[in-house]
Amino acid sequence: MLMARLSGFLLSFKNLNLNKEINAVMRTLLTFLFLLSITHFGFTQNKHSIFKDSIDHAFDVSDFLIIKKGLLPVPMLITEPAVGYGGALGLLFFHDSYENKKSPPGISGAFGGLTENGTWMVGALHAGFWKKDKIRYLGMAGYINVNIDYYGRLPKPVEMNMKTWLLLQQIQFRFGESNFFGGFRYRLTPVTTTLDFPIDIPGFSGIKLESSMSELSAMFSYDSRNNIISPTSGILAEVHGVYSDEWMGGDSRYGRITSGFIGLQPLGERWVIGGKLAAESKLGDIPFYAKPFVQLRGVPFLKYQNDNIMSFEAEADWNIHKRWHLIGFAGVGNAFKEYNEFGDGNSVVSGGGGFRYLIARKFGMKMGMDVAFSSDDFAFYITMGHAWAF
Repeated sequence: MLMARLSGFLLSFKNLNLNKEINAVMRTLLTFLFLLSITHFGFTQNKHSIFKDSIDHAFDVSDFLIIKKGLLPVPMLITEPAVGYGGALGLLFFHDSYENKKSPPGISGAFGGLTENGTWMVGALHAGFWKKDKIRYLGMAGYINVNIDYYGRLPKPVEMNMKTWLLLQQIQFRFGESNFFGGFRYRLTPVTTTLDFPIDIPGFSGIKLESSMSELSAMFSYDSRNNIISPTSGILAEVHGVYSDEWMGGDSRYGRITSGFIGLQPLGERWVIGGKLAAESKLGDIPFYAKPFVQLRGVPFLKYQNDNIMSFEAEADWNIHKRWHLIGFAGVGNAFKEYNEFGDGNSVVSGGGGFRYLIARKFGMKMGMDVAFSSDDFAFYITMGHAWAF
């Protein structure tokens, strides 16, 4: 879930060869299954293996992460054509399990990624759950250099380079014994942006902009999910009010209102259905690259962008055999200027499917891959935990 947010920043769009993408998917899928199989059969020869679950005797990394304090590698394939083919790797350290302390596990990690068009990122993060999950903390720091197509309201996209440091600090407090939380988030991102307009003037190498985003958010949420990593039931509802001003170190005064809802409901013993609704609106003179944009699997980041956005995605999870699950999903999003102009917005439809394997039972953590389509785009993702996040 955390790594999905990081990899998502790198996504955008350009034309692609569909056969090449499908072949890459098949190679990735076969490699994943092969490594899982040989790891499973190699370790099941030892009845006391830390890679074998004590209940169903299947391949499982829970004890490895808990007893040996191991690092879990989380590979991510970057397949969005605008940044080129590439990959990223996160190394996550789990401090404990749900079974041991009856609250979400603390997670520390480092990540890095690189693509063929020169996009790269490095950083570190920590998620802590303290006082029996009465206090939730998230901290992140990193550097991102991304080359991406910018659409905006231009007749055709232009090449854009963004270099930025990222510092994020977030803390939430539970209200009594309820599922309600309140808290704050601070984000600092000094950004250097270069736009490569196709202008044939000697010595012209694009427009370079220096800016800084310094945002303080008030956060209110309701979280009744049974697991924060790979939930199968419950509700997550959030509202964020974002404020930025010059006295905070930013370049301008603006705001954003962000709201989201995730609901998951089991149907019998093998099915889980869910829905995610997201909406965001800008207030004031917000930087052009920070305007709200539609975020759905298979939809390029920053392509569907305007003053307001709304999106909805539905998902079905079918437990086909023991730890194996098949996933299907479909979504729709719209970016529009004003709410009374919703019907004139730039809309997109997406859909796809994938699979999950319960790789760490004691953490309730699944891992797998999704394949997603939209209008004329295609992408696939390796996913750790649930694909939905705000």
